[in-house]
Amino acid sequence: MTDPTANSSHEPHKRSADPRAAYKPITLEDVQQKEDEFFKDMDTPVAKGSAAMLFAAIFFLGRNSYFMSPLLVLILLACVLYRMNRRERTIAAIPLTFAAIRLGTALGDDFTLNAVSTFSTLLRLKSTGVTWLPLFLAAVLFYTPWKHSRTSQAIFWQSLVYLMSGLLPLDGFFVVSTMITFSIFFVITITLILDLTKDWLPNSLPEVRILESSPAHS
Repeated sequence: MTDPTANSSHEPHKRSADPRAAYKPITLEDVQQKEDEFFKDMDTPVAKGSAAMLFAAIFFLGRNSYFMSPLLVLILLACVLYRMNRRERTIAAIPLTFAAIRLGTALGDDFTLNAVSTFSTLLRLKSTGVTWLPLFLAAVLFYTPWKHSRTSQAIFWQSLVYLMSGLLPLDGFFVVSTMITFSIFFVITITLILDLTKDWLPNSLPEVRILESSPAHS
């Protein structure tokens, strides 16, 4: 009889799989982790508490000092970039940073000791909100639930306009800052009403079913 194993060929030696060739799908968690890698340490209880003390100290120490305005602009820039994802930072980081640096340097050059010591200059700058508005916008952006409320979204766009106004001449920035200062009350009031009433209203009205009795068969 013929040996059945005589014609069988030896199986080729299997090479070990290259780990680099393994299929590794990119998950949503991986994308979010890469996007938030630069600001990942800011979303912790320690960072939130430290930021609260920093915001409070800057507000109480510099609420009447125009010399703190360039620092407030940089803080607002950091909070705006913190609320952006990776794609948004790639698009807007350079113009925003350039506008913020230009605005900070212009404010530092304009707010000299001789300039802000006159009563007319102080009266003109009071309505612009440069001593408190950027810090307020930064604090709201840092602590509000991002993209889960109309309030945070409205504050984000106002902060974007505030920073981009650094590309204007300084008088133009004062006009934009004054407009935001006078309109922010109405904007926040309206968005807060919309956000709060959304949780109070029911998602859908209860269905009312009218049961009609079928006619009796004679």
